[in-house]
Amino acid sequence: MALYEDLSVGKLTVTGGTTVGTLANVSGLSATHQEIGGFIRTTLTLVDVAQTVPAGATAAAFVGTKLFTFTNGRIQVHAAACTLQQKTTSVLASTINASKTCQYGLGTVTAAASTLATTMINILPGTGQTVPTVTSSATINVAGTAGSSALVVPSNFDGSGASRAVFLNSAYETDADVDAEGTQTWSGTIVIEWSNLGDF
Repeated sequence: MALYEDLSVGKLTVTGGTTVGTLANVSGLSATHQEIGGFIRTTLTLVDVAQTVPAGATAAAFVGTKLFTFTNGRIQVHAAACTLQQKTTSVLASTINASKTCQYGLGTVTAAASTLATTMINILPGTGQTVPTVTSSATINVAGTAGSSALVVPSNFDGSGASRAVFLNSAYETDADVDAEGTQTWSGTIVIEWSNLGDF
C-alpha cells in the first residue's frame, strides 16, 4: 500500500495485516485512513450527524456520540484537528434556544457533565485545555458559524484491556439554554493522527 493511499470506511486492513479500527454505524459519518510510515491519519467526515440533547434545568444538557473505535493497545495521539458546524433541527423557542454557546470536543468517554473536561476532551483539545465552543443556530435548520480546534499537547491512553473509542461530545453549560429535549446535527471534518504502541 502506498503512503497516503485513501482506504474505504469500516474495519480496515493496512500493511502488516493489522487493523485500523471500526467506524461507528452512524448516519452521515464516513472515514478514510492513510498509512504514513508508522502513523495512521484517520479523517472522519460528518454530514448532519444527529444528536439528541436532553432538557436543561432538571436534566443537564450534554450528549456524546461514538464515532470510531481504535484497535486494542496503547494509543498515542500525535495530532488532532477539526472544523465543525452545529445545526439545531428542533423548535428553537422550546428546545435548544437560539444562538447559545455550545461546548464541543473529542474524548475517549461519552459526555457526563455540562462542562466538558478530562477524558471527555482528551483527544481534542486535550485534558486541561480550554474547551472550544460554537454558537448554536439562530434559525431552525440553519447551521451556525463553523468552529475549529486542535489538540494542544499529544496524548496517549491505554486501550490494551478494552479498545478505546472516539466520542464527539457537546454540552450547554447553562442548562436553561435548553428548555426541553432538542435535536441538533454536526457537519464538518475531524482529522486524527495516531499510532498503536502495542497491546501491553
